[in-house]
Amino acid sequence: MALKKTLFLSELYPPLIGGTCSMFSGRFGLYPKDRIVVLTKAVEGAEAFDQTAGYPIHRIPLVANGPKGFEWAGITWSLIKSGMALARQYRIERIECARFLPEGVAGYALAKLLRKKLIVNYHAEEVCVLKNYKVERFLLRRIIRAASLNLPVSSFIASQIREVAGRDIRVEIVPPGFNSSAIAPSDKEAVQRIRSQIGGQPILLTVARLQKRKGQDNVIRALPEILQTFPNARYIILGSDQGGTANYRQELEILAQQLGVNHQVIFVADAKQNELSNYYAASDLFLMPNRFEPPGDIEGFGIVFLEAGFFKKPVIGGNSGGVVDAVRDGNTGFLVNGIDPHDIAQKSIGILSNPGLAANMGENGFTFAQSLSHERVFERYQRALEGL
Repeated sequence: MALKKTLFLSELYPPLIGGTCSMFSGRFGLYPKDRIVVLTKAVEGAEAFDQTAGYPIHRIPLVANGPKGFEWAGITWSLIKSGMALARQYRIERIECARFLPEGVAGYALAKLLRKKLIVNYHAEEVCVLKNYKVERFLLRRIIRAASLNLPVSSFIASQIREVAGRDIRVEIVPPGFNSSAIAPSDKEAVQRIRSQIGGQPILLTVARLQKRKGQDNVIRALPEILQTFPNARYIILGSDQGGTANYRQELEILAQQLGVNHQVIFVADAKQNELSNYYAASDLFLMPNRFEPPGDIEGFGIVFLEAGFFKKPVIGGNSGGVVDAVRDGNTGFLVNGIDPHDIAQKSIGILSNPGLAANMGENGFTFAQSLSHERVFERYQRALEGL
């Protein structure tokens, strides 16, 4: 299928790091190079990435300087102005937006002004939080209804945008792609060194920002019960507080001390990609028992479950949001009630007590991760575009 020339609007794009950035750079890296034009934010160090991308990337200052409460309007206006010029320069045939806000509002305006079809991607917070505000919900509904194609990352997010739309719309679920080639191979000596330094087994691991909805606190609450069966167990919390819950590491440290498990909980502030691979390889069980946090903070998918699966680790995730698509319950791991430490403990003990089950789940997780490679997901994306 010949892909139409597309203008893609995104505030965030590599070399910035994050799941959204990786998702879209993986997608458009597989596009015919003369069919995609990216309009994004000017950031330091972008020149090297842009030169190797092979397709046009136009960068402009994007400043959230709109009216109070609507700061995103400044970014939207900049995208509209530059988008108009690029659409004419490259003879753009359709507009695609990374998110509903701020990009989707700009894309909606451009699609109307230029009479082009609109495609919008949806992730989590920008839908689940902003739908609770009157103006943003109004805009979200208008954009969902106006889009020729809506692309949520999970079945949960699909249900959310259908609820806001209030009528039939075109929706195709396209999950984030998984790029195994970007994951550094683990180093056996480094893995053994981590195990020795941790000083106990089995090793439980969470890789995530220090954020309440990620569930690190309830893994800590589950530890006393886990330690009754596995007295030498250790729990590694790997992640920074950047973009997370303020002062959350301190809260977690106090909680661990109150429960008497502070010596079993190890914090790793951050890790480079090669170091991250070693931590995955050193672990015995990956956990992120995510949960809903008001007013709408929820996990849209959970690419870390695929990363853990790539290292053949069984996983435990919260039965909340898009994680139900990222964890195959009973196959790659278990879904748990993210606010129930006893459930987390029992499912963890069940896996750790059964090496055969853990190995099977790890193998299934590896197969599942491969099924969501950028190449496989791009095929789904192409099928979703048919008829546009």
